[in-house]
Amino acid sequence: MRQSGATLITGTSLCARLANGAGQEEVLVETGSNVSGPAHTLLSPQPSPDGRYLLYVEQAGPTGASVLALPTAGEKKPFSIVQAQSPQGRIVQFRLSPDGRWLAYSSTDSGREEVYVSHFPSGTGRWQVSQTGGTFPNWRGDSKEIYFIGLDGALHAAGVNTKSNEFELEWVRPLFQVNYTSPLGNPYDVVSDGQRFVFATYPESVSTPLVLVTNWTAELKK
Repeated sequence: MRQSGATLITGTSLCARLANGAGQEEVLVETGSNVSGPAHTLLSPQPSPDGRYLLYVEQAGPTGASVLALPTAGEKKPFSIVQAQSPQGRIVQFRLSPDGRWLAYSSTDSGREEVYVSHFPSGTGRWQVSQTGGTFPNWRGDSKEIYFIGLDGALHAAGVNTKSNEFELEWVRPLFQVNYTSPLGNPYDVVSDGQRFVFATYPESVSTPLVLVTNWTAELKK
């Protein structure tokens, strides 16, 4: 599965192909230029754990991004899961829980990016996870914890009661400070048991030696 398309102007498409490279590439969702408005850009494709849906972000211009789901069988007609609730807001990041019940996403509806959770696939309900800013939501393998990076520069964890039919947040606490510089994509991932994290950073540059030149004016007199 891949995303193709050059810019926000030309639009993009989501395509799929067998992992071994055999067969023809299949266009799953396609957009293009629209004379009455900006082209829609498709971002961050993610399959559901059961393989029944392909989730992605659809964005037109700087605001208005929403998360849609494309059924992989049947009519294959995309439908909206969550969308921005204010004209200036947009959905920034999203991640589906491993048990396929909850969609965690960050949105700028409040004027500041925060992490929320809604039912999947209905998109009903809206529970706020972060309180002082949050982005890049992620899940532990058993869906009992949500991770996100706060505006304080720390990685936070939030406990989830998976036995309830409605989303129940049990606690939220910072884990440790992080320093990441990855400009694109998700800057980190977590192993299924939540005991290790992987971060994308630039490699440390080799330090430049400091050279001190003394009595340099004597060279000018020669």
